Amino acid sequence: MTDFDNPLYQLRRIQCRMTIAQAADFLAVHPSTIRRQESGKVPINPLFLRLLAIRAGHLGEIHPRWHGWQIDRDGEMFNPLGYKRGFVPGDLNALLFRAAQVRAMELKIKRLERRIFLLAPANDGFYLAKHEPPGRSDDL
Repeated sequence: MTDFDNPLYQLRRIQCRMTIAQAADFLAVHPSTIRRQESGKVPINPLFLRLLAIRAGHLGEIHPRWHGWQIDRDGEMFNPLGYKRGFVPGDLNALLFRAAQVRAMELKIKRLERRIFLLAPANDGFYLAKHEPPGRSDDL
């Protein structure tokens, strides 16, 4: 097996950009262990592959629901749909805050709609249906 065909070599050298000594330190093994596995003398430890994949930023190794999500070297998280801008932790916190704001506004709107309904004179033909803009006329 050549180095380029070896998944451990690809993760260590190409994706993590680590030397053998750095990978050995990260995996808490002796550098000769990495050399033997990369050369094919001994089978590759699957735990090493998973740990290096996580180090490379592949979040799918943590849980299958995160498949395709990645974290780059700057700490930005990218979704699998190809959104070009990464997310930082502050963005995710802001997203949670914004979702809470939307829920609060939805509740407020429901309360106001209920008040309008109760205040309408005898509720003659007044229903709380969503307003739909008039459709195109095909009679033209």
